[in-house]
This record gives sequence, structure tokens and C-alpha cells, in this order.
Amino acid sequence: MRRSPNDDPDRLAPSEVDAALRQLWENPADFVRAKSLARARAAGLIDYSAEDLLQEAMVKLLSGDRRWPRGVHPLVVLTTAMHGIASNIRKRTNTGAINRHVAVEAAEGELEDSQEVVAVEQVTPVEVANATSELAEIQRLVAGDEDVELVVLAWADGLRGKEAADELGFDMKRYEAARKRLMRKLEPVQALRRES
Repeated sequence: MRRSPNDDPDRLAPSEVDAALRQLWENPADFVRAKSLARARAAGLIDYSAEDLLQEAMVKLLSGDRRWPRGVHPLVVLTTAMHGIASNIRKRTNTGAINRHVAVEAAEGELEDSQEVVAVEQVTPVEVANATSELAEIQRLVAGDEDVELVVLAWADGLRGKEAADELGFDMKRYEAARKRLMRKLEPVQALRRES
């Protein structure tokens, strides 16, 4: 028999989960981070948007299907929940009857009911590993400077200049100061790119 979340002193009760999520959405910086984390976790998912993933994580946390350990920051809990959900979706996609990563086109000169399977271009595992390593290095370099971290998240969403400043709730002076600090912090990563 499954224990109720209320019976476990090491996990938040549903009412505490609700209060923690409401508090998270009231903080604009945490809200921007949560949306960005959702986009990162939803990358490559078929028929699943970042908003879908974030909403499903919140529903599972509120219902008690996903555990919220006491004393853990809401963004960490959400990220972990979204990672698990995305992983399950990928497994279902990869083991399902239909491989959505393969484009099917009719071959020239063949009968209409005869088709040739053409693989969709894939990123290599080496490219994925390099990108993951580079992302971890960027996160390490900007850690502790909240404004710079937020600019990185805005840039990851394709926002620049005034559009990024508006999304983050920064005036242009604050945005430019954070952008300049970010560029200085990224110099080691840019030097490595030039060497390779």
C-alpha cells in the first residue's frame, strides 16, 4: 500500500507543495528560470512542449505522484521531476511501434505503395557530449551572479537587447552591465572554441 504524502515527514504535504509552487511563480527570476529549465528538458521531445512538461511536473508534484523532499529548492524539485517525465516520454517514443525520428518518402520510380525510409539527420554523440560539457562550464562560470545567470537564460531563449531586458524586467543599464560581465566570464569558453 502506498503511503500518503502526509505520512512522510521527509516530504512536503500537498498543501505545502501548493504554497511552495505559488511562491515560486511570484518571484519573476525563478519563473524565468523555471520556463528555461522546462525548455531545456523538453528539447527533442515529440508532441510535447516545454509548457506541457512544466504543467505535468506541477500536477504530479501536487497530486503526490512525484515526491517533494523537505528543504529542497523548488527549482531543483521541478527540474528533477521534468527530467524524469521527459526521460519516460523519450523511452516510450523510442520503444513505441512508430519511430518518429524516421522520415518516410515515396521512392522515385516505385509503385505508390512501396516506400523508401530516409533517416532524419541526427546529432552525433560526440557533439552532444561536447555541448553538454560546454554548458556545464558556462553554468560554472556564471554561478553566483543572478543577473548574469538570467541573461544566459534569456539568450538561450533567443532573446537579445531590449527584448531580453524586458523579459527579465531589467532596465537597459542593468541589462548592459550584466551582458558585459557575462562576456568577460565567457572568455575562457570562447578561447577553447578558437583552439578547436
